[in-house]
Amino acid sequence: MAIAPLRLVARMLDRVEFLLDSSPIAVSTTARRVRMATAAAAVVYGLTLIASGGLKLVAGAVVIAIGGIVASGRLGLFTRDWAPVFAMMAVYGGAFAAAASLNMPTWYRPQLEADRLLGLGHVPSVWLQHELDAAHNGPMAVWTACAYASHYYFPIMLGLYVWWRHRDDGFFDLIYGYLAALALATIVFVLAPTAPPWLAAQRGLMPPLHDVVKTGLLDLHLNTLADHKGDPHLYLTRAAFPSVHAAWPMVSLLVVLRYRLPRPAVALVLLQLVSVWFAIVYGGEHYLSDVIAGALVAVVAVWLVGRYRERVAEAIRRPSQRPPVAVGEPEVVVVRTTVGRPGAAQTRD
Repeated sequence: MAIAPLRLVARMLDRVEFLLDSSPIAVSTTARRVRMATAAAAVVYGLTLIASGGLKLVAGAVVIAIGGIVASGRLGLFTRDWAPVFAMMAVYGGAFAAAASLNMPTWYRPQLEADRLLGLGHVPSVWLQHELDAAHNGPMAVWTACAYASHYYFPIMLGLYVWWRHRDDGFFDLIYGYLAALALATIVFVLAPTAPPWLAAQRGLMPPLHDVVKTGLLDLHLNTLADHKGDPHLYLTRAAFPSVHAAWPMVSLLVVLRYRLPRPAVALVLLQLVSVWFAIVYGGEHYLSDVIAGALVAVVAVWLVGRYRERVAEAIRRPSQRPPVAVGEPEVVVVRTTVGRPGAAQTRD
C-alpha cells in the first residue's frame, strides 16, 4: 500500500517520457523541427546569459545544456529522471513553512561550545578570519562567495554531466542521495533550529565576524544577491546543523568514487568539497561541528539510497498484485464421426 503512490508517479512519468520521446507525434518531422528550433533558441538565450557575466554564466551553461537535451530527443527521459529535483524543492518549501508555523526555539550554544572544543579553545571561524585578515582580504572574499554559491549550481552541473555521460553509473544514487540528505537534515531544521556563527556573533555570544560572503558578492557586482544575504524571509537562516552545504559535496564525492567516474570529474568534485567546507567555516556561515554532522548525514543518505534503491525500483515496476489465473494443460479430445472414422484432433482448455 505504501508503495502505491510511487508506482502511480512512476507510471505518470513513463507516460510523459513516451509522449515526449517515442509517441508518433514526438517522432514526426514537425516535432523534430520544433525541437531543433527550441534548442536553437535555448542556445541563443544561454549565450546572452553568459555574456552578462556573474552567476549568469552558470545559468547560461545550464540553459545551453538543456537545449542540447531537447535537440537530442531525450526530453521525456530527462523529465522522468530529474523529477526528484522538484521533490527537493517541495521538501525545502515544506520545511520553510513548517519552521515558520512551529516557531521552535533556536539553539545557539551547543554548536558554539562544540566548536570551541574542536578548536582547542578557539572558534574556528573567528580564528580563520583573524589569521587571514578577512576584513581586508578581497580576493579571498570573492573566492569564498563563489565557493559558497557553488552549493546551488554545482550539483546541477554535476548531475547533468553524470546523466548525459554516465546515466547508468551513479546518476540515481547522486540525485536521490541529495534528496535523502536534504530530507534528513530538514527533520533537524524543523524540530531543532540552529543558528549559524554570524547570527550568534550578532547576539554577542562570540566575537564579531566579517560578512565575507556578502563582501565577495558585492565585489562581483552581484548586488541583488548580496542584499538578499541573511534575509530570513527568503531562506532558512536557522538551519545550520547539520550543514547541507557540507552534505551535498560529500554525496557527490561518495558517488563519483563508488562508480569510478573519470579522474577529472573526481578531482573537480574533491576541489568543490574542500572549497565549500573551508568557505562556510571561514565565512562564518557554519560551525565546524555543522560540517562534520553534514558529512555524516551524507554518508547515511548514500547508504540508505544504496540499501533501498533496488527494492523501491522493483516495487515501482512490479505490476499490480492480482491473483494469477490458473491455466491447465490443454486436453486433447479425439472426435469420431458417426461412421466410426476418426476426425481431426481438437484441443480444449
